[in-house]
Amino acid sequence: MKKENLVKKLKETFYLQNKYNSLLNKEWFKERDLAVDWINTIIDESSEFMNSFNWKWWKDTKDKKLYSPKDKDNILLELVDIYHFIASFIIQTSIIFFSNKIEKEHKYGIINKLNLDLDFSESYLDKIFKLFVDVQKKEKSSEKETFILLQKFLSETINSLYTLNDLIELIRTKNKEKKVEINDFDSLINFYSEVINLNKEEFLDRIFFKKVIRYFVELLYINGYSIEDLIKLYIGKVFLNEYRQLNGYKEGIYKKIWKNGKEDNYNLIEIIKDLNLEDLEKNKLFKEFDKRY
Repeated sequence: MKKENLVKKLKETFYLQNKYNSLLNKEWFKERDLAVDWINTIIDESSEFMNSFNWKWWKDTKDKKLYSPKDKDNILLELVDIYHFIASFIIQTSIIFFSNKIEKEHKYGIINKLNLDLDFSESYLDKIFKLFVDVQKKEKSSEKETFILLQKFLSETINSLYTLNDLIELIRTKNKEKKVEINDFDSLINFYSEVINLNKEEFLDRIFFKKVIRYFVELLYINGYSIEDLIKLYIGKVFLNEYRQLNGYKEGIYKKIWKNGKEDNYNLIEIIKDLNLEDLEKNKLFKEFDKRY
């Protein structure tokens, strides 16, 4: 698929992610901590990704090669789950700092309000999408290489978000000294502008997530997948997540094992296997889900 078409589809995944997050909580971006929440979610999903391989030399490797895959399909599923949270962080950043459109206009856009001279402030999301499709394809060289890349990915994620958190906490402390209350989202927005001015280059480098995206895409390539594979399964997974919610996931009554005895994720893989990206429509998938559920 051409790069411009991939970028178009990547944009669609961001619309879908925001729509799904909003289904759970209309103002989800106000209640997610820019640092701590995303560190927790990405580490949690990365551990599930790791467990798709025989990496536990003391437990998993009898008659198996160390670091070899246990379940090829699950590798892509876990990378898609990680992508949900990378996309959510970038959407939240876009809303708060750049006021780029996702579903509708937002009133924040700190970077724009401060009139800072930044070459990506007006086209933040477009530059993010370009990062995904411009990463050089990395060929698989060894089973262990996946784990080295995963460590780089996690290290960069944690460093980025903790640096961001440290800067935010520094401003929180200063505001406490000034006896300025930070007790709602709008007051939080006001002090972010101080964070930016305190260490503009460091701050902006961290929220741009450049290396995080690069390592993530390399993880895809090294395991034999493409951006197109990611997008295809991602779109299917977003619709599956919505289907789960509509069938009582939050209430604990949703049945993850469907009537054919297979988990919903594996039913999804079977359903989308022979579909083109253009065929991944919500109504079509929901009809297939209903048949199997």
